Amino acid sequence: MHQTDPAPKTAVVTGGTDGIGRALAESRLRRGDTVVIVGRDPDKGAAFLAHARESGVADRASFIRADLSLLAENRGYSPGSSMRSR
Repeated sequence: MHQTDPAPKTAVVTGGTDGIGRALAESRLRRGDTVVIVGRDPDKGAAFLAHARESGVADRASFIRADLSLLAENRGYSPGSSMRSR
């Protein structure tokens, strides 16, 4: 038996600007969760945020521009970092 927790959560989705990551991020928003996507492309991040605005969930969507394959950017990343945008 599969149980789901209906309480909203915060999800950080790396690679959330397209593909499977984007689909996961959009799914979590529809579920009622707060979603922070992390990706390299600011244009794709802006497109995700525009989609969230159009869907009426912009208050629960954020984008952090970061290339997590770079060690220096991994060190600077944190959920409260200044790299975050809405």
